[in-house]
Amino acid sequence: MKNIAWYTRDGHLDFLIRLSIRLMERGNHISNYYVCHTKTENELVQRNYNIKPLVLGDYIQSRKKNFNITEVDIRALERKYDFIPLRKLLWGEMYEKKFSEEKLIFHLVTHIEFWEKFLCDNNIEGIVSERPSTLSTAVLWMLCKRYGVKFLDFINVGVDERILFTSAWDGSIDGFEDKFKTIIIEKESEVYARSIQYLEKVKTQPEKPKYISRNLFTGKKTTGSRLYHSIPSLKKILTLPRHIRSLFDDSPYYISQTLAERISLIILHEMRILLHKFINVFDKCSPPSGEKYFLFPLNANNEWSAYQYLGLNYPNFISVLERISSCLPLGFKLYVKEHPSGFPDRSMSVYHHIKKFRNVRLIGAQENIFQLEKNSEGIITLGGTSGWEAFLLGKPVVVLGEPWYNFLPGIYTSHKDEELVKLLQDIRNLPIAKDEEKIKAIYCLYQISFEATRYPVVDLIAPENVEKYAQVFEHWLQNGIDWIDYMNTKHNTLKS
Repeated sequence: MKNIAWYTRDGHLDFLIRLSIRLMERGNHISNYYVCHTKTENELVQRNYNIKPLVLGDYIQSRKKNFNITEVDIRALERKYDFIPLRKLLWGEMYEKKFSEEKLIFHLVTHIEFWEKFLCDNNIEGIVSERPSTLSTAVLWMLCKRYGVKFLDFINVGVDERILFTSAWDGSIDGFEDKFKTIIIEKESEVYARSIQYLEKVKTQPEKPKYISRNLFTGKKTTGSRLYHSIPSLKKILTLPRHIRSLFDDSPYYISQTLAERISLIILHEMRILLHKFINVFDKCSPPSGEKYFLFPLNANNEWSAYQYLGLNYPNFISVLERISSCLPLGFKLYVKEHPSGFPDRSMSVYHHIKKFRNVRLIGAQENIFQLEKNSEGIITLGGTSGWEAFLLGKPVVVLGEPWYNFLPGIYTSHKDEELVKLLQDIRNLPIAKDEEKIKAIYCLYQISFEATRYPVVDLIAPENVEKYAQVFEHWLQNGIDWIDYMNTKHNTLKS
């Protein structure tokens, strides 16, 4: 591949540009094309790298005055991209932004216009981008499928400090399922030994990935278990005007809130912190002796990529909880655990609604999820990381979405109430994964991944880390070689 595009937005901004530059330095003869979101990002890229990217936000704004589309035009787009319903691309904006139908149509059509012109005019063969999440990336993925452009994103799931790739709509790991079904394990290899060690660590000393307790950009430690902040420091107060000014910078971008909306969100967040400091809505984590329960960990709010593999269950989780509550075996409880990321970003009314269900306990974000998983009868999840953790801990897992691990032994998918009520009643009789199968899954993840840093951004953009990515990426670029094939070859060479 010669013409490569880099969609550099948000946390990808510096990294993808540095990666593209490093690939050139390594002798890869490619033509690089760059797209960013906002005016501010454009200025940063030009100032720091002397590169002038296209700005998606500018195009969206320029179309506001002369935009017009008919129903005939919309039906034509549906036929042209008939492999995915256009409405599905808009779920994130519908629920996260609550835009009107007219604005949704405007955003969808103008995104299609922008990406279609960009890909076709520049004869783009491959693009590196965040996986489908916001409308811009969802539309980009659709256009890539339509025009045969290779789409790639890098992710860090399953095994900490290991980087995998995805080109799928739902963010599933490229090659993982096929590898699990066909792999022959080399029990004398270092990878096998590391897989056993990893599983043992999960069983005896489980811990969340390192980036969970750190700022994703700076790497500095966050509050950890201190969910309720103290009075703001003098430094924070003095720098407040600078933060408010920064709110103006990206205002031309189409998904930005108004300044008043942004400030109100900041104020609302601080008010909720104080409210939770004096009002406890959560139940005690220590259950009564002998109480049997299933664990349902809530997903984090505002995860745009969740719509792709969780569907409308993600924004409508209250309805999901009501269904689960109605399907529990007699005498069982459902422990609903709050997610620590972003807390407290849910309204009190949400918590009170959850607590109305007669067989539900609401568990706080700070409680140890691994202990809750171990003591539960099983895990019910839309498709979060807790399902993978429970798989490794030897617990039956019922998933209501389509996560990347849903094909593994001991993972049971339910899309109907009749399936769910039967699964939960039979939970103690359901086969769970054997240790050999858990090791096999970890082994496969090691085989198709490489060691590098994804978070925090300060470590992601470090030269030695960029070099690790460049060594793998250039095999994706050269003659369209599949990176999975490269990883297999690399492991076989090391084994020899």
